[in-house]
This record gives sequence, C-alpha cells and structure tokens, in this order.
Amino acid sequence: MGAGRSGTTALATFLGSNKKIQNVGEMHQFFKYLEENKKCSCGEYLQKCEFWKNKINHLKKDSFSKNRTLSEKMESHFSILKHFVNSFSNSNNIKYQELHKSVLDSIFLDTQKSILVDSSKYIGRALALNRLKNIDLKIIYVVRDVRGVISSFSKNVQTPKSPISSIIYYLLVNLVSEFVSRFFLNRKTIKIRYEDLMQEPYQILEKIELFLKADFNDIKQKIKKENSFKIGHIVGGNRIKEKKHIFFKYQDRWRFNYSFLQRLVFYICAFPIMFLNKYKI
Repeated sequence: MGAGRSGTTALATFLGSNKKIQNVGEMHQFFKYLEENKKCSCGEYLQKCEFWKNKINHLKKDSFSKNRTLSEKMESHFSILKHFVNSFSNSNNIKYQELHKSVLDSIFLDTQKSILVDSSKYIGRALALNRLKNIDLKIIYVVRDVRGVISSFSKNVQTPKSPISSIIYYLLVNLVSEFVSRFFLNRKTIKIRYEDLMQEPYQILEKIELFLKADFNDIKQKIKKENSFKIGHIVGGNRIKEKKHIFFKYQDRWRFNYSFLQRLVFYICAFPIMFLNKYKI
C-alpha cells in the first residue's frame, strides 16, 4: 500500500527472490491483462506465458471482461468509502471472494510458495482482499519522501505528473493509507520508509521478517554480495520490469535535481505526511 513511485516494485522484486515467496506483480491489473491480451514481464503474452498459463486455465475466456468489471468495482479508489460502510451487494461480495480465491489458490498450488507478494498498492484492493477468509493478509505500507516521488514522476515515462499533481496525489493517497492502516487494518499492516529500506536494508528486512514470520537470509546475502535480483513473471509494474534484473542500489537524484528553495516548497506543501513520517527539510 502507498503512493506510486514509492519503490514498491523494487521491494516486491527483492522479496520475490526468497525461496518461499512468489512475486506476482500488480494484481489489480490481472484481468485487464487477460482481457486485452497483454504481455507478462518476461515478454510473452500472459495467456501463453510458461509461468501464467497453468494458473489461468481454469478461467473462462468469455468471462475476462465480467471479471475485470467486478474486480475494478471492488478495488477502485471509489470503492474505499463503500468498504468503510460495507455497502457492496452480497452477490458481488461472494463472486469477488470466489473469483480471487480461485486465482490465488491456483498460483499457490502451482508454485507451492506460501507467500504471494502483490505490489498493487491500491487501498481498495487491500480492503477487498481483507474479505477473503482463506488468506492471511499482510500489508506493507511503503512511504517515500515527496521530493523523491516528484522527481520520479517528472520523468517523461509511464504517467508523468507535474510537481503540483504529484503533491496532491501523494497527500491524498498517503492520508487515506494512514487512516486505513490505523483504523481498519491496523493489526495487518506495517509501515516502512523507502529510504530506510535502501540505506539500512538489513534492519528493515528483519522488521519484515518478523511481520511475515519468514527467513530472509538469502535476500540479505544477495545484497551483501551485490548480486542481481530477477524480475520474474509479473503483471503490471513500472519500467524497471523491462530490465529483467535489477541491483540493490540507492540513488537520491532529487537532491541534485532541485534547488534548495524548490525542495523547501515541496516539503511545506506535503508537510502533514512529511512531518508524520519524520522526514527532514
């Protein structure tokens, strides 16, 4: 959970290198990928991908559109308030639970990995998945310095945003994420700062280890040895998925991209979230 450009694709890739974890990407786009016949990160069409084809053969092709409509209705930003007041119809609830239980079960049975990492970030999806009774939902809420988010959105690739748009988006997503994580999914959520993950990886990984009751020694060894992390077969994800492999490397370009005055203005505009998460001017 968290705003886009906060490092969730990278985090999911690091976690996905663990022997008990399967990274599946941004699953809120799963039925869109099926309906529009989009490609997996491996470069093959999802319906022909060696990883995915065995996990989706139980789904009827003529239902992709209906499944997408149902999922988007239950997971969109507009669904959040409905989840708060529980105003979804009983039939939609049941259909959603059965559909996503079948998808998640299919992935688990084929991979035999007990932890599936979904890097969707959508708050509505977190609330919708919380309705499933056969999964032990755990949410990692990732927050990043607004200036890093603005810098990432400034690149003319994959939905670029102006600084003003980035700040408004950043505030809305993080304020709602704070509210949901504190009052609706408190016991199922931990929060980490992207900068802490990249600067103090072992400490943050130990925090996630305790949260997931997992052993991340293999991830720590890869970081220590400066080995690459394989992207794997994921749905959605940002532009780094095209690299196939990534390295654990922290780059703080925003400190050089903007003047001190610009950085100060960005900080003040996003002050509630920046102050709450102990970011410094």
